[in-house]
Amino acid sequence: MRATYTNITDRLNYNIPNLNISGSGFGKITVAALLDFGGNRTGQIAIRLEF
Repeated sequence: MRATYTNITDRLNYNIPNLNISGSGFGKITVAALLDFGGNRTGQIAIRLEF
């Protein structure tokens, strides 16, 4: 039996800062991370039977 959870506390995970040196928003974080890197809370439960 196995259980796997991602972002169980459902906290907002921020994206990397803006790395465009010539832009006025350099170093600012303006959006949240996408699904693969801290999206919504997810869970998975698996059971494996062998006989």
